[in-house]
Amino acid sequence: RVRRSRYGKWIKKALRIIIPERDGLLRAIVHRDPRAIVRPIKRRIVPTYMPLARNHVRLRTVAKRNSNSNGQEIWLLAINSPNTISSDLQRGRRFGNWDIQPNEFTPTGKCLLHKGHGKGLADFPAAGGTSLTFMSHPWSGTVDITWQGQTLRLDLYTAETGKIHVHLPTKGKPFVSTDPALSRNQGGNGKVAAPHLPKQTPRFTSTEKAWIEKQIRNPQPIAVLHPDWRGIRSSANQLFDELYEVNDTLDERSALHYAHLFAETNCPALVIQGFPLSYRYLVQALHRIAPNIPIYVIWHGSFLQTGEDYAWEGFRTVAQLCQRQAITKWGFVKRGMAEVMQSRGFRTGFVMNLVRTVPERSSSPLNDGLHVGVWGVPYNWRKPPYAMLGSIALLENPIVHTSNVDMRTQEFARFLELPGQFDKQAISQQQMPKVLSQMHLNMYVTLSECAPMLPLESLSVGVPCLFGATSHYFEDHEYLYSRLVVPHADSAQAIAKSALRVLEERDAIVEAYRDYAPDYNSRALDCLEEFLEMPCAVKA
Repeated sequence: RVRRSRYGKWIKKALRIIIPERDGLLRAIVHRDPRAIVRPIKRRIVPTYMPLARNHVRLRTVAKRNSNSNGQEIWLLAINSPNTISSDLQRGRRFGNWDIQPNEFTPTGKCLLHKGHGKGLADFPAAGGTSLTFMSHPWSGTVDITWQGQTLRLDLYTAETGKIHVHLPTKGKPFVSTDPALSRNQGGNGKVAAPHLPKQTPRFTSTEKAWIEKQIRNPQPIAVLHPDWRGIRSSANQLFDELYEVNDTLDERSALHYAHLFAETNCPALVIQGFPLSYRYLVQALHRIAPNIPIYVIWHGSFLQTGEDYAWEGFRTVAQLCQRQAITKWGFVKRGMAEVMQSRGFRTGFVMNLVRTVPERSSSPLNDGLHVGVWGVPYNWRKPPYAMLGSIALLENPIVHTSNVDMRTQEFARFLELPGQFDKQAISQQQMPKVLSQMHLNMYVTLSECAPMLPLESLSVGVPCLFGATSHYFEDHEYLYSRLVVPHADSAQAIAKSALRVLEERDAIVEAYRDYAPDYNSRALDCLEEFLEMPCAVKA
């Protein structure tokens, strides 16, 4: 009766759009199966009109492909943050012919495949600096990547199998695709080819001109770093007087601008902190236009981070640039790494982190309970907070303070019935010394570190800090090592035992550090001068 009515033909036409299967509505009514309607709606309508959620990146397959490609497959191998190992690919929302496939060569053992039949759309949570790793091969298609209002169309076809990395920029920066692991012009052999630098007359802003004049008046090594890497920024701020922040969104043209900027200063050295992947363009440009300026790299990672795609690609890129003599020397803050890489033929050196402030006495903590700071969150495999929270449950009348927490950390703290302040937002680096000084005890007991800054920052404001046996700290001071270094970082009982002892000897520990710090800091600055092979300015 509905079909014979005057509205019937319009209803029939609408149903044909939504439900492509013949008599789909009739089957849904007769068999009482509403999924007969829901499935085709999800398949046809949702991928087209569904809005992109905040802090999510979207992949959308493109029908048009490279004329040389034999197929339209899209292989997403990993989603990596600079601070975490690969995210679970099953966390996102997917529509179309996406399948989770096992892959032993990816960090999670899995990858995501779209076989190229029909439309495909997938949304994943992400943040600025996150990298997406795709496989490229002769059967690859084309994919649109949408992030914060920008869309990058990426052709994944290559004659030989390889990998392509796309890095999501921070807010307000241009979308850039970088590919250190695969050089299409060289058939995917993994070498980093020297780019063709465009002709460009440097044009500096008034702020840049003033900065250049300042450097000319007082030439000194310039530390270049990513603005979002807090630990590295803290380290560089103590080691160097002059810092310059550059986002990991460089391309040949923008890198050439910065290369001209640094060349104008005639600085004695440029020191890259860590190695954001797009900095390779900066190294190549500066090596070409100002070969007289030595370029150093200080690596703040460990060998254990080789399993993280972002860290591994950065490590390989630095090695290749060292072999081409574009990088003068490679420094490491993890003791022992310099010796290993030196045995492979690289010029290396050891760099010791320090905090120049020395406490006068132990701090006065907050009242009304035992205030314990737990740092190292949000969660990643190197810095899990759960053993630290478990140890606090064994203390009397504890109040936990932490920040930038994820849902699992909050759930675990509620499970243990731990009272405290669990801030979802990160504490600014300017406020951090004050927050640390208000604690009776700070904890930074991690499974893997190089030379963490937070224990030194905590001690510099007069508060002991427990940390794991992962660095060179206090190996030459029996008392401080025995009190502050937890031998078993994954043991809540061991952490609690160390915490109780530290709380009893809080003033004595700070006094011992007060006597130890000046000599250590002097040795750390001598170590930096030895690495750079030049005198360094010392902060007041």
